[in-house]
Amino acid sequence: DYGKAGALAEEMLSAIRTVTSFGGQDKLVERYGNELEYLRIHLQKKALLIGIVFAALHIVGYSLVGGSLWFSGWLLENLDIKFSNIVGAGMCSAFATLALLSGNADIENVGKAMEAAKLIFNIIDMVPTIDVTCDEGIIPDDDISYSIKFNDVKFAYPSRPDIQTLNGLNLSVAVGQSIGVVGASGSGKSTIVKLLQRFYDIKSGEVCKY
Repeated sequence: DYGKAGALAEEMLSAIRTVTSFGGQDKLVERYGNELEYLRIHLQKKALLIGIVFAALHIVGYSLVGGSLWFSGWLLENLDIKFSNIVGAGMCSAFATLALLSGNADIENVGKAMEAAKLIFNIIDMVPTIDVTCDEGIIPDDDISYSIKFNDVKFAYPSRPDIQTLNGLNLSVAVGQSIGVVGASGSGKSTIVKLLQRFYDIKSGEVCKY
């Protein structure tokens, strides 16, 4: 779907002054183009599959009609079959064909349902890298009044492994110190807080106390 590309465009437009001030237009346009390129490839494959199924249904349906007409003529010519029986059988074949061809309207919905089910089962079967129920490892003391240090931290979100959110971050925050983290949208400001809370594991470097 266009959700990711639309969300990226909305984020760009809502923070257009910040993007412009940091000169990030070209980079964000490239990201938006990459999202659209992925969609183009995905939709081309989807359209090809729908076209093949649609064509197959019509081939089968019209072949059924043509075959029933030919067989009806053969029965009338070679066997003692009443015309009313032929008409009844032909009507049954026609309704069966219409039912078969009308099913292609639901093919796209079936495909969407399968994709949604796949995402759901992927989430259910996913084994998180951080086990919140585990009692092993270092547990912080009740007194957490200590300084925090990011030492050459590199991190990329699992959903976007090709985009480096933090690339060699070095940051020290002393006890009682107030700091301000400033940057463009998507530069990793909120990521720093998430790493402190260990919502994610870093790729390299260390987050430690001192």
